[in-house]
Amino acid sequence: MRAKTTRRGLARLACLAFALVLAVGAGLSLAGCKQAEEQLIRAGLTQSLDALKNPSRESLEPYVSQLGQDGVSRLEGYGIDVYDLAAHVLKGFDYQLGDVSVDGDTATAAVHVKGRDLAPALEATWSGFSSGEGMAELVSTYQDGGEVAMAKKLLSRFYENLDASDAQVEGDVTLDLVKGEDGWQPTKDDAQKVADVLFGNIDLSSLESLV
Repeated sequence: MRAKTTRRGLARLACLAFALVLAVGAGLSLAGCKQAEEQLIRAGLTQSLDALKNPSRESLEPYVSQLGQDGVSRLEGYGIDVYDLAAHVLKGFDYQLGDVSVDGDTATAAVHVKGRDLAPALEATWSGFSSGEGMAELVSTYQDGGEVAMAKKLLSRFYENLDASDAQVEGDVTLDLVKGEDGWQPTKDDAQKVADVLFGNIDLSSLESLV
């Protein structure tokens, strides 16, 4: 197995994790009630973001479901527990809700978010398997169990490196909300904004072709 195959495996896992965080970000929804609009938005965002701050199967299930059956099956096909992945990626997530501005049927909400920086852990995982004994270990795993076994090995080592790192990333996000029949909803770009902060300086745009 060449080094390119190893990098492809890491890229695939990274893209799957990225898809999960996008689904989590897209899960921000605000049902209507009789409260003032600004208070309604604050309450809805707090409920949604608290689910990310305190990840559990119960709190994440509505967001994970937005991956769709194909997305979940894709993760499970590689032996990946979607909730375990979410718990690792979202551990340490925190936020501070700032100003909320309402203008008719549109609104903006300023949020400062922070979480784990995944870049050092991904780089450490790649470096550990790129040569020498690490490569031999991964080759043996691949030969014995194929891509599923390799994915489990990569993800297990990624978790170890992630847990050993205290690197964090944070940034400001402005969510753009639109009021519709189901209440206030975020725009499609809002999920990307949240994911961009959570994934720190990882650029996954060039990795999609490897999946």
